[in-house]
Amino acid sequence: MKKPNTLTLLLSVVLLHACTPKTEWDKAKWHKYAIEAYYVPNYVYVAKAERSEDPSKLYWNLWFSRSEESSITEKTNKELFEKIAREHGETGVGFYAFPPMLPCLYGVQKIEVAGYNKENETSLSHIIFLSSYSIEPFIQRGYKTDFHGIWTPIDLSLESIINYDYYPFPTKGREFLLSCDKNNIEGKFDRVEVRVTLKEGKTLRTDMPL
Repeated sequence: MKKPNTLTLLLSVVLLHACTPKTEWDKAKWHKYAIEAYYVPNYVYVAKAERSEDPSKLYWNLWFSRSEESSITEKTNKELFEKIAREHGETGVGFYAFPPMLPCLYGVQKIEVAGYNKENETSLSHIIFLSSYSIEPFIQRGYKTDFHGIWTPIDLSLESIINYDYYPFPTKGREFLLSCDKNNIEGKFDRVEVRVTLKEGKTLRTDMPL
């Protein structure tokens, strides 16, 4: 079983409404939107993650940095924010929930991983899995929770992910978790690279430590 990371513990707070006495509902906060801020990344970081639950796997933490100008909120750019919100199925009808509502990733078209031997490149996106959470099911249900609460855990291959907009923006301490079987990578490549393609056309790159 996977050890809970900081993001897991933080997101679990929003599940309290399912088992909190009715008198505690006074502490719930009104949220006009499920996604209250979108952040566009400007740099990607990857570091080895020390995890013990499955010794046959390799793990990495992936997170982004951003500039202040990359923040899209109702306050900073109301017209653009409302346009993006509508594209994501939000009209501003709102709901009550316990904090936190986390800012979400925006502008990422795809995340890929490739292995290199000299000049030869091998795509590894189909065997690298990303673990995080998505708020998309909560929005699609009309802001109704299920047994997961507001944030639904996901564990998908990079190749199969077609939309990152509903994932919380990964920062240091609240990273995406990448994983793969050791046998698929160890000793097979001179280096392994992560490439993040933004919708604006820019590509962020960094090497994955082996």
